[in-house]
Amino acid sequence: MPDLFIPDVPRDELVNITFESSGKEVSKEFRKKLQSAMKIGNDYKIKVRIIFETNNGIMSTKTTIWMVGRQYVLVKGNIAIPINSIWTVE
Repeated sequence: MPDLFIPDVPRDELVNITFESSGKEVSKEFRKKLQSAMKIGNDYKIKVRIIFETNNGIMSTKTTIWMVGRQYVLVKGNIAIPINSIWTVE
């Protein structure tokens, strides 16, 4: 089966995105993955690819996660992405 094409959205354009819930449970393991992504972003300035659900389908962006909260992650540019819309972080 071929890989699914996921359009990449520039981080600055995330303010124009309407996020939708991915419908999956946010597990402790996923929160740990988000925390690890935040750590490499803050400590080493390494960007991660965040794949998320929007009202226009699945999209992704490459950015630095600055903070992981209870319901949102905060990325560079002070843009909040709802955790329940995130499919994965690479």
